[in-house]
Amino acid sequence: MKVKRRIGMGGHALRRGRKAIPRKSSRSQEKVHFGSGIVNKVCKHMKRFSNCKPDKIVLAKATSAALLAARKHIRSIGGKRLIQLPRVIPISKVGGILPLIRIFVGLSALGSLAGGIANITRAAKTTSSVRAGSAEE
Repeated sequence: MKVKRRIGMGGHALRRGRKAIPRKSSRSQEKVHFGSGIVNKVCKHMKRFSNCKPDKIVLAKATSAALLAARKHIRSIGGKRLIQLPRVIPISKVGGILPLIRIFVGLSALGSLAGGIANITRAAKTTSSVRAGSAEE
């Protein structure tokens, strides 16, 4: 690929002449997962520094303390860009019955398969009973 295009896309020119240029890494830290990195640390912080009993916890104070702990931990990591957020699957909140059509189609296909299997087993039982009846006579 041409150097102009690579640089235009945000890449780096890797070589000047015959010598490779080492990449400048601003931070060589790995991304931190949201659940294991942030949420667990905030829970530990809240357990360690909560001095009131669970039945007397004021919700506003608890949330503000949790937010302060989360902000402090994010700053200690190195900022928001090093946090890997969980994947959220989008679900349509509008559209009424339209999203359910696919589910109903799948259920009807499953029902027809089950009905077909029931018919096959019934036919097999009747043929076996007819054979058993003719063998006894």
